[in-house]
Amino acid sequence: MANCTEKEFEQKKEALANAKAVIYDQRGGGRLNFFQIVPYLIEKPVTSTWWNVSQTVYPDRKDVQFHKSKWSMQPKQPFFKSKSIIINVPSVVSAGETMMGIIDHYNLATTVGEPTAGCNGNVNNIILPCGYRVMWTGMKVLKHDGSQLYLKGFEPDYPVKRTIQAIREGRDEYLEKALEVAKQE
Repeated sequence: MANCTEKEFEQKKEALANAKAVIYDQRGGGRLNFFQIVPYLIEKPVTSTWWNVSQTVYPDRKDVQFHKSKWSMQPKQPFFKSKSIIINVPSVVSAGETMMGIIDHYNLATTVGEPTAGCNGNVNNIILPCGYRVMWTGMKVLKHDGSQLYLKGFEPDYPVKRTIQAIREGRDEYLEKALEVAKQE
C-alpha cells in the first residue's frame, strides 16, 4: 500500500477482484488506504463505530453529554471475491484504526502482524514553550461492540513478532505469515 497509487489500484482492480488472495501491507503508511479499498470488499453498506465528542458544560465532568457521529461506506463494483489478508503494526492509528474497526466488525479480512495502536479520534493540540507540542483527542472512540479501543487496538488473527535472527537473515516474518495464510484453503 505504501507504493501503490490510487490510479494503479484502479487499473488492477479486476485482477484483484478475481485473485485467490490479496495481501494489503499497512506498514509504513502509504499512498493507498482502505478508504479506497473497503468499498470493493463489501456487498452492503457499512458504518464506522460511533465517535463521541464530549459536551461538557458542568464542573467536575458532571452530566457529560456526547455528540455522536459516524461514517458510512457504500459498496463498489467489482466485488473482490479474493481472500483479503492485512499486515498490521502498531503505527496504524487514526483513520487506519477507523478502517480496521470496519474491517474487524464486518469480518472483511484476516489480519497478520501486531496489534494496531489503539489511538483514534480528532486531534487537539497545544504548542508549548520551547516548541513542544502536546496532542490528544477530545473524542471517546470505542469498538463497534462497545469495548475499549484506546491502548488496546485491534489484535491480529495471526500474531507475528519480528526477531533479530530474521532481520539478520533478511527475512520478512510478517510477509512470510501473510503468504502462509494466503495459501490456506
